[in-house]
Amino acid sequence: EKLDVRMEQFGLNSTYPLREFLCSSRWPTDAQCVYTLAMEINRRSLFYPPGGLMIWLFIFIELCTFGAALVVFAFEMKADRVLFASSQEKLNIYIAVANTIALLSSGFLVARGVAEYELGRLPTAAKYTLGGAAAGGLFLVLKGFEYFEKYSAGLTPGTNTFFSYYWALTGFHYMHVLLGVFILCVTAFKLYRGSPFPDPDVTPATGAAYWHMCDLIWVLIFPVLYLFH
Repeated sequence: EKLDVRMEQFGLNSTYPLREFLCSSRWPTDAQCVYTLAMEINRRSLFYPPGGLMIWLFIFIELCTFGAALVVFAFEMKADRVLFASSQEKLNIYIAVANTIALLSSGFLVARGVAEYELGRLPTAAKYTLGGAAAGGLFLVLKGFEYFEKYSAGLTPGTNTFFSYYWALTGFHYMHVLLGVFILCVTAFKLYRGSPFPDPDVTPATGAAYWHMCDLIWVLIFPVLYLFH
């Protein structure tokens, strides 16, 4: 029973390959079994990224994609400084700053949620995760207002090169955040219900890794689009 609780805290199910070995006659007590499993999980974490390898491969590809787009944007800005500077002045820096605070706050709440989950405090983890999703939702609302503001002023992707990049970069990021909020809501619901995460590569840490990617991408987009001249 203690082993089952410990395994559930780490998102493992009863078919985890170490279970049979650790609970064999070589490990005569529950305490030894639980302790050895915990040590194996800690050892695994040294060589395996939190959330699973696939999500980190996805994050790497996404960061390379956004990074390449921002480099191209920088070269375009250098080629036509006057156009980009005048277009940049039409952006709403106040909404951008508020969005930055919202996403960073959300990232903190999600990280706290993962920490609470690893300690086995699932209801508290659910509250932190849902708080992170709410802050992400605030980002979507504020960004949606900014989009409406730009569209009403006639600043569409066809306006000029700057706004083509603006809509492409922020729009692609917006879709990532929208998906991230959905993932956080599903995670919070599972945590609140106490539902297990049977796949060790699909846990709250997986959603948190994706969400921190959204944070990082915005931290890169924000200064390039709104601040750098």
